[in-house]
Formats: sequence, structure tokens, C-alpha cells
Amino acid sequence: MADLANTHVDPDSLVDLLWAAAETGCSEPLAHLIAACSDCYKPAAPSTGKSGKRGVRHFEDADVAALAANLLLHNEPRYLKILQHLLETCPQCHLASSSLFQQAKSGKDATPSHQEYEAISQRLSKRLSDWRSCFARDEVLAEKFLTKLLAMPAERRLLLVRNSERYGSWSLVTKLGESSREAVARNPNEAVSLASLAVEISKSLQPWSYDERVTEDIKAQAWALLGNALRVANDLKAAAEAFRQAEEFLQKGSGLDTVRVEVLDLKATLLAGQRRFDDARSLLGEALAVYRDIEDPHLQGRVMIKDALVCREVGNLEEAATILKEGLSLINPNREPRLAFVGQQNLTVLLVDLHRLDEAQERVSMVRDLAQKLDNPLDEIRTDWLEGRIHFEVGDFAIAEDILIRVKDHFLRASLPYDAALVSLELALIYSQEERLREMKFLALEILPVFARNEIHREALAAFTLFGRAAAAEEATAEVIRKTLGYLEQARNNPNFRVPRLARS
Repeated sequence: MADLANTHVDPDSLVDLLWAAAETGCSEPLAHLIAACSDCYKPAAPSTGKSGKRGVRHFEDADVAALAANLLLHNEPRYLKILQHLLETCPQCHLASSSLFQQAKSGKDATPSHQEYEAISQRLSKRLSDWRSCFARDEVLAEKFLTKLLAMPAERRLLLVRNSERYGSWSLVTKLGESSREAVARNPNEAVSLASLAVEISKSLQPWSYDERVTEDIKAQAWALLGNALRVANDLKAAAEAFRQAEEFLQKGSGLDTVRVEVLDLKATLLAGQRRFDDARSLLGEALAVYRDIEDPHLQGRVMIKDALVCREVGNLEEAATILKEGLSLINPNREPRLAFVGQQNLTVLLVDLHRLDEAQERVSMVRDLAQKLDNPLDEIRTDWLEGRIHFEVGDFAIAEDILIRVKDHFLRASLPYDAALVSLELALIYSQEERLREMKFLALEILPVFARNEIHREALAAFTLFGRAAAAEEATAEVIRKTLGYLEQARNNPNFRVPRLARS
């Protein structure tokens, strides 16, 4: 008999065994065996809220063969000894396994025969079919619950999910995450609300509903989505904390690559905003490698579009354009229409940066078509902004001015003071070119109170105040305006940014 000191189940072995059992559909008999050995590790049993004892499900020969084959497949022969020890604690389960382990002891091939394999395959196919049916029902319910939640005020949603276990499903967390991603472009505050709801549901998932490590994955996913929404809403301190939480849960999770790279992908955008470009590109590189391994061209393209943005921030414009074009060739626009819009818009911005203005002008109509299909007024107004920039760069100042004034006014009505300030500075460049100092002064007076009212990042306010003072003194040169634009962009993305002292004087 095997040395029992090495065959009792410790916490780490328990997790690995249960994971392998879950993959072969025999978690219940394994849990029965763990409970049968008084020396094996026993996690606290969840309360079902029902009286009476649950019936025991014993191992059958096909279960044992499937679990043993899975352990060998994952190169875990040590666990076969633990499994054999556990099987010996129950006469009925031991009887089912005796032929398999007798073959192993006698040196015979323990691989199931053709007939046995067929039987195992049929059992697993049935379990997979049952699981898919269960998941499909979960998806339908999640869609129904999502519709119900979206129809309610934010505070009512939170109260509802906290007081009803029926909302506790991975499918609903995922759907809320998708809704949060979509809301980011339209309404960042709503995106935060939806992602917060996903986090709340992930906290309340019952431990017996999913494998424990899978539950940690769900929490990691939800917190990363919240971090992304907070980043877009310019609450960068809270966003960094959300990603810290996501990574903690990820460490305790299943190690599933698809979950890990989703967290890395989202966090990379925050790091880029904090100007930690090398760290951002490192995370994106990891994500790209995984998506190549699982052969998903669309997700590869999504990562490359983000990587191109980081390259642009570093100043590698040609490399950024090359990466972006390749990324756009990989994505499926029908799968993520907004990603196609963002990618094409960013490529057009890059062409402007590279002074390839003819190419940029040719692309604007395509970008506008994509924006109109999304039916999001903000996307259309950002396309106007891009068109205004192109007219400025080619020297059509009158057309550029008309467009940028319209864009600025829209951003002010939409309570987007950062964007309004950036557009105003671009307008100021036009006034600087034409020495229209009076208009520049009025422009600064219009935006400064908006910044103050909206409690904007103090360094962003300081940066714009520098421009305001220069405009009031009629000393706002193109160099001062461009520096202010740079300061404002950095303050927007980095909570630790400080306007240089020399610039304050």
C-alpha cells in the first residue's frame, strides 16, 4: 500500500484534484471520498438552507478511468497515489477502481480499452451537453435580468442584487461588463455604475455555484472592468486601486489565460495613461502572445490597436501607423463595431501627426460612416473635431474655426470640460496665427470657470490657468499654447503629474 503520509489531501492538492474532477464530471464522488477520510483536508461545507442529508454519489469504473487519464494527461502522476488512497476509504468506490489499479500494479497498460473509451466518451459528451444546456439557460436568464436592471435607477439596482441570490451568475457579470464597455464612450459615469454592479454580484457568488478558483477569476474580471470605467471617468486613483484588487483575485484564480489577459489588456491602457509606456507595452505583448496561441485574430488586432496608441504617445509615429494598420486588418468589425471606428479614427489622427494630410482627408468620410452606424453623438462630434484638425493643418483656418467652435460648444453642453479645454486651445492656435488676441482672451475666460466648477485635477487647472494669464496679458504665443496642450494631456492621464515650476512663473 502507498505511504499514507504522502497520500492525504492537503489544500493545494485538493484544488488540483477538484479541478481535474470538474473537467471529467466527477466532482461529487471525489467530494464524497474526501469526506470519508478523517485525516484528509476538509473545507467548510456550505449551508444549503435545506434539511436532510444529500445522497452520496459513488465512483463508477468509467469515472475513475477518466479522472486517472486526465491526471496523467496533465503530468500529475503523484495525484494518482492520492486518488488511490481516497478510493480505498469507500468499499464501493474501491471496487469500481480495482481493475484499473490492478493493471497498473501488474505493469499492464492502464489505458482504457476501445469499448471503455467509447463508454467514457459517451458519458463525458452527455455531461458536456448537460452543461451547455445549463449555461444556455443561464445566458437567457442573465439577459432577462440585465434588461430589468438597466431599466432601474443606479441605487435601486445595487439594492436589488445585494438582496437576491438569483442575480449571482457569471453570465450576468460578463453581460454587465460588456454593457460597461459600451457605455464608456457614451456615458463614463454609467459605465462605472454598471461595472460596480458587476463587482457587487461577483462578491455574492455562492462558493458551491462555481469552482472556488473560477469564482476568483470572476472577481478579477469584474474589478478590472471597474478599473477601466474609472479610468475613462478620470478617477485614476480609484482605477489603480481597482486593478490592484483585480490582480489579487487573479493570483488566487484558476490561471486561465483568457481571464488573465483580459485584466492585463485593460490595465495596460491605465499604465499608458500614467505614461508608464514600457510597462504598458510589456502587458500588451503578453496578451498578444496568448491571443496568438488561442488563434483569435480579432483579439490580436484589438491588442495591436492599443499598442499602436502607446507607440504614438512615445513618439514612434511610423511604427504606430504600421502596427495600427496590421491590427485593423485582423479585427472583425461586426464583432466590435466601435473598435473598428476607434482604430480607423486613431489611424487618421496618426496620419495628421505624420503630416500625411491627403491620406487623412481621404479617410475622414470612412470614419464618419462608422461613427454614424454606432449612432453615438459623441463619436460623431469627435469625428468633427478630427476634421477640424485636418482643416487647420492644411491652412483652412476659417473652416477649422467654424468646426472647432461647434465641437467646443457641444463638449461644454455634454459636461466634458477636458475635451472643451483641448479644443479651445486648438482654437487659440488659430487665433495666434491670425493675431486675434481679443478672441483668445474671451476663449480663456469662457473655459476657466468651467474647470473651477467641475473640480478638475488641480494640475490641469494650473496648466490652463497659465494659458489664461498669458491670454489676458495678450502674450499667449503658439509655443505657450502648445505647451499648455501638452501639460493638459499629461495631467488628464496621470494623477501624479506636476506642471513644471518654471512654467508657473
